[in-house]
Amino acid sequence: MRFEEFNQIDSYDGIWACASLLHLSSKKLPEVFQSLMDGLHEKGILYCSFKYGAFEGLRNGRFFLDLNEKAFLQRISSIEQSDVLKIWLTEDARKEKKTESPLEVTNKAAG
Repeated sequence: MRFEEFNQIDSYDGIWACASLLHLSSKKLPEVFQSLMDGLHEKGILYCSFKYGAFEGLRNGRFFLDLNEKAFLQRISSIEQSDVLKIWLTEDARKEKKTESPLEVTNKAAG
């Protein structure tokens, strides 16, 4: 299903959204993020990652939303019942992408 169709409530201990939410627009991200948080049990964990940077648009024919820490926190500032546990940068494991640093985030459903 598409993220915009996700409507589960209190159903999961964890949601893994590795390099997938980065294909949403900055306008849609807060709504989708809220619905994912709503899908978690109390104290459930949501993992997500984005390309690090400040870009929104088409790249090689695909839509991308690149975020840095500040931009991510701004986008989710209106999300209820979400506590950011950790934000960190890693090195891309793919040799051809060594110059890219994914922004990785874990959030906990409050409770």
